Amino acid sequence: MIKINSFLRLIILIISSVNLSAEINPQFITQRHSSNPRYAGLSNAGVAIPDAVTGAVLNPSLVHSWHYNHETKYSATATFERDSVFSRYIISTGASWYINEKTTLGTIYRNLKNGDDNYQNEVILCVAGRLFDKSINQGAVNLGFNIRFENVNWKTGLDSLPIVQKMFDDSGNIIPESTATIGKYESAFNSHFDKDKRLLFDVGFFQDNIFQGLDFGLTFHNLLGYTWLSDKPVIKHKADTTFDTLTDTIPQSLIDSSYHSAKWKDSKGRNNKVYKRMTVGLAYHANIIQNKVMILIPFDLEFIGLFDKKQKMKLGLHTGIEAWLTGKICLRFGYALSPNYISGNPGNITLESENIFSGGASARFEHLSFDVYIQGQNWGVGSTVAF
Repeated sequence: MIKINSFLRLIILIISSVNLSAEINPQFITQRHSSNPRYAGLSNAGVAIPDAVTGAVLNPSLVHSWHYNHETKYSATATFERDSVFSRYIISTGASWYINEKTTLGTIYRNLKNGDDNYQNEVILCVAGRLFDKSINQGAVNLGFNIRFENVNWKTGLDSLPIVQKMFDDSGNIIPESTATIGKYESAFNSHFDKDKRLLFDVGFFQDNIFQGLDFGLTFHNLLGYTWLSDKPVIKHKADTTFDTLTDTIPQSLIDSSYHSAKWKDSKGRNNKVYKRMTVGLAYHANIIQNKVMILIPFDLEFIGLFDKKQKMKLGLHTGIEAWLTGKICLRFGYALSPNYISGNPGNITLESENIFSGGASARFEHLSFDVYIQGQNWGVGSTVAF
């Protein structure tokens, strides 16, 4: 029998060890860059909906449940998408192997690129399996892990750096009210370059039938990680003091300027706590109209800054509805009230909540399925084969 209290204690232990923050880089929010058109059609709800291997980006435990439910051993998936940050393409491919009732392995490759030739490559290894067996009244609890390696090359524009002048009085003290910007330093560089390599770790849980027709999912994104970063040009500072004559001992002014150096700056360290998130979700499903129509209603909450008292917590709500006709054709609609991008620049920016609407459809055959979605200016298609 499932020790549900033990499961809840395990969840609480992990939550208590996680520190999150609201100041984030959108490149780190995997839920913002879909690899699964089904979830994207539900406005990125789906942490409690088992699906093919690319769904592991949202919850790594789901692929094991999906294989078990569909009685399949192997699967392969490919998707093509575009979104507001990666406007040229998001290409995802993946494969999974259901070894036995205890273990499933999966691998995913993602290539994300925008219109300025900036790109991000990802390789994901997913390991999922049974944590607790099912009981009479509740389903089994599955656990999954993602080990992700990301390689990012990003170019952004450079802002002109100010040249500041400060005046001195007759005693050689700076006059506070004299500080003024007298110009801007013209850089010889047109762009700033980032080369970022990351090793990241996600963990997810899934349990079906916690109550009649109700499933539960939970994911900690970027729970652990290590980052290697190189960037150029580096900002350096220069200060020049001027005098009335060469023999004067009391300075007349100080000109403080910042400029760009052509050198690369390397740094490394554990992944910043600001990039950790938690998503928790429920999914209700029921058969209606003489079992010819099945409806599924997900409800996900995404927490950013939940345990960081210095930051204001950001909360994202993701929900929608699917209607399956005879198990073959599906229409879906999604809605989210969630922090979203202000611009297409994936640097550190402020996320503001806004209404997000989406829609999609699916067709299922014996071993083959097709999915399509649209979400504002974002859209995507995908296909999965399983046997």
